[in-house]
Parts: sequence; structure tokens; C-alpha cells
Amino acid sequence: MLFELAAISLGVGVDTLLAWAFNALISWKVPCGTASTGWNETMTDSLQQPLPTAPAHLKFKRLQNGEGLPLPTYTTYGAAGMDICAAESVKLWHGQTFMMPTGLAVEVPEGYELQVRSRSGLAAKHGVFVTNGIGTIDCDYRGEIFVVLSHLGRNAYQIERGDRIAQLVLAPVVRPSSISEVSELSDTVRGSGGLGSTGR
Repeated sequence: MLFELAAISLGVGVDTLLAWAFNALISWKVPCGTASTGWNETMTDSLQQPLPTAPAHLKFKRLQNGEGLPLPTYTTYGAAGMDICAAESVKLWHGQTFMMPTGLAVEVPEGYELQVRSRSGLAAKHGVFVTNGIGTIDCDYRGEIFVVLSHLGRNAYQIERGDRIAQLVLAPVVRPSSISEVSELSDTVRGSGGLGSTGR
């Protein structure tokens, strides 16, 4: 009720207000190594306190080709992304792009997206990365999660079923209250300067 009243007074939706609150929450500085209360059963016993969490619940559905695979998990205390695994074994050749199934579908809560990002070690060491930079899983998508992988390394790279291939990052989504076409934009000091206009 309080959130609804606050949303009405600000002229925004409850989902937008929750997203704002989440942004404020994750901006707090939380010292690494300070405490947890079992917020995530996958965390190690050495952790004592969790990082701030969003008022959101992710629901994963295991598909037939996902039997035996682990759910996406946070592998370190300060990890922003959950590692997700491959549901197939495949050898990637230089220049090849492959849509890797994961054997999982997900229900993302309204007001959020689930970003699909490269794993830095896989990209740096083997040249395997998420092709579209950052993929987006929308809150109304219920199909299987696929990770589009490209390989730019010199040598072929073998991915085995169960290997961690990407990471998922939950992020709030805010839509503009309105969209319009105008003849002029407001002036700024930078103006239209881009593509290295600020120097090296």
C-alpha cells in the first residue's frame, strides 16, 4: 500500500518505483567479506552476509535437454552475474557462430531484464564471447535460453555439455514516460562531439 501511494504521488507505476528503489539499493557501498544469512544456498559456508538483493524472484524451468545441468549460480561473494552452462557439446572453429542451448527457460519479473554477457576468462583466453555483446531476456519471454557464441581464437575450441559459457545479470528496466519527435534538441557543452572528440 505504501509503494502504491508513493507511486501515485510521484506519477509513476509501482514497477518503475521498485526499479528506482533497486537502483538506490545497489548503489550502496557494501564491503566485501562482511556477512550473509543464507540468501543463496549455492554460496560457500565461509560467507557471512549477502550483497543487497532486488525485490524480485527468478523462476527457472528445466527443459528436457537440461536434465542434470546445474541452475545458474553466483560463484563468488561479489559476483554480479550468475554462470549458465551449455546443454550441448560442440567444437567451435575460428569465425564460427553457434546458438548454444542451455536447457533452461526463465520467468523474469516485470520491471526487469536478464542480461546475457560474456565470461571474461573465456573471451580473453580462448576468443569465445557472446556475439551480440549483451543479450536481453525480456520479462514476457518464456522460451529456452540460447546463448549466441562466436569464436575468434586461432585454434578450435571444444565446449563440453555443462561448461559455463556465459553469465546472467538481472537489471531493472525503466521506460520513458513519453516519446516525441522534436525539431531541436537542448544545447550542451559537448554538443555533437563524439568518436574520440575528448582526446586520448
